[in-house]
Amino acid sequence: MTALAFSTAINYIGNEEPDDNKIIVQGDSKDYTFYELEDGTFGIFVYNGATQIPIEFRLDPRNASQIDMEKEIVDQILGSEKVYITFNPNQENLGDVAVAAAEVSRITGKVYNIPTTGAFTEDSDPIDPTVPIKTCEDVIDNEEITVIEIKVMEGAPSKITKNNNCIKIISGESEDLILVADKLGMNLVGINL
Repeated sequence: MTALAFSTAINYIGNEEPDDNKIIVQGDSKDYTFYELEDGTFGIFVYNGATQIPIEFRLDPRNASQIDMEKEIVDQILGSEKVYITFNPNQENLGDVAVAAAEVSRITGKVYNIPTTGAFTEDSDPIDPTVPIKTCEDVIDNEEITVIEIKVMEGAPSKITKNNNCIKIISGESEDLILVADKLGMNLVGINL
């Protein structure tokens, strides 16, 4: 699959927003205009050709550069024929993990139409036979499938790493997983912060 050509809107389109809600963030090669919305999220429009797509992120774009991410991750995901988003179903704070997974799948599945499947790294208790078990070891030699593992590692810095076809979204705190997933989502739609 080829990457869609996204460009970020310079101006907020839709309802007029007061300038005091506007946030301009300098990216790798250009500036991006976000708007802080009433619910505390940050909205921006991106374009796929002539189609305008509104996207909201929980991650404050001014803090996005604090999360490390390897650049080749975007190409890996967008070149995939299928993506599995996987996590340990027996860990604490599954709500945060589920939201982080949804943040990534809304981009891979809904924006890029890459078949995206939720999976576990191990059986749940009780076992759910409808959920596949996928780990990084399942795809090391397979260039067409990418596994994205979402993981809380106590004390670890928030980051997104790649090892072969396995991408890990890691954070030391479960509530930060959502912000790390948003960093990946921003980069997937061409917002390089």
